[in-house]
Amino acid sequence: TGSEPPKKGRPAKAIFDSEERAAVKTQNPNANSSEVNNLLAAKWNALSEDDRVVYKKRAAAEKEAHKEKLALWRNAN
Repeated sequence: TGSEPPKKGRPAKAIFDSEERAAVKTQNPNANSSEVNNLLAAKWNALSEDDRVVYKKRAAAEKEAHKEKLALWRNAN
């Protein structure tokens, strides 16, 4: 219960990016940040909807956790 509100949950794509970024950088050591982002976007777009469900469920869980933490923070402030 600090003075700052809790951070929002991440969208599914952000969760995917954070997990895949290191691998993409390793596979493309000379790629700059923009190129890495483009490669991540291509990988995300290539995923089937079934493969995206894992990330969407985690994003929904983060969103729910944020709601709970925000309610606690509001009650304490």
